[in-house]
Amino acid sequence: MKSPSARRRRWRLLPLVSLLILLVPLVTYELGSRASAFDVQRVVVVGAQRVSAAKAAAALRARFLHHNLFAVKAADVAHALATFPYLADVQVDREFPNTLRVRLVEYRPVACLLAAKRWYIVADNGKVLVDVTPKRPRPGSESTKTTAAPPSEVSATASASPSLSSPSPASSASQPATGSSALGATGASSAAGQAATATGATALPAQARRLPIVRSTVPVRVGGIVSDAGVRDALALLGALPTSLRAQVAEVKQAPESLLAVLRSGLRIEFGTTTQLRVKMVALDAVLGAYYRHHVAPTYIDVSLPNRPLGMPILVTTTATLPATPAASPSSHTPSPSSQTSPPSSPTPSTSSTSQP
Repeated sequence: MKSPSARRRRWRLLPLVSLLILLVPLVTYELGSRASAFDVQRVVVVGAQRVSAAKAAAALRARFLHHNLFAVKAADVAHALATFPYLADVQVDREFPNTLRVRLVEYRPVACLLAAKRWYIVADNGKVLVDVTPKRPRPGSESTKTTAAPPSEVSATASASPSLSSPSPASSASQPATGSSALGATGASSAAGQAATATGATALPAQARRLPIVRSTVPVRVGGIVSDAGVRDALALLGALPTSLRAQVAEVKQAPESLLAVLRSGLRIEFGTTTQLRVKMVALDAVLGAYYRHHVAPTYIDVSLPNRPLGMPILVTTTATLPATPAASPSSHTPSPSSQTSPPSSPTPSTSSTSQP
């Protein structure tokens, strides 16, 4: 058993050991930040999808090359890449002795917003990323003839895409031509064209042919957050849609207590409010599956009440009739019409029956 004096000496050493443990990282950082062996010689950018990885790496090399690796902060990296509008955040990893690895976190653009006659790309969190309004060509220039895409080009793009996310190409190809085929030929051009011409906006940007159109009555600015409640509801709906279906949406129309998604094929889907969006997606998937099984292209679906979805055209289901068995045959239980109409007659004795042998 240790004596009390030995225990006291041990407790006296504990603060000193704790101080040394805390000082080791600080001393290592201080020495490393002064050593030229830890200068940045290589920059690696990962996670880039919409941001150019080559341009981002070039910007980082121009800013941090030959800088000490210990001195590189995430805030400094984010500031160096602030000119990239789709960049949401950065994560910095130091690979010693001299490699700076930066992982990019990007915004997810979900809509092309039309506000105050200008076009903007908007992320799913409501942030306005970039102004994509086409420049107005000077009168008489050759670019005036090619600024807006001809309706035939947009129509061809719309008709080439499938109306819905079918299980297989064969099933979508086997769908009959219904009333929605005419809408599919002009769905994309009419939805986008009405958004531009009805409000007097400039020509439709190329991004609007790949992203759904959402309209706002409130002006916005690049870098700000959308304040229009209707637009925020539309963005919430687009974020809840499956990726394959969201890619086919041409426009989301907002009304009080109502959201209507217009697909490029012409299909119109009524969602109501943004409540129970997950349940509504399940109901929508069930309705689309029923139409595919019947090889019918729907023109209108309403899932605003997910427990009672509606669809047009109405599907006609037929019930198969089982073959009748002799025991269950109606003729064995149902009397013939003659027996129902003729009363039973008493037998009339004949001459042969009454004669004696």
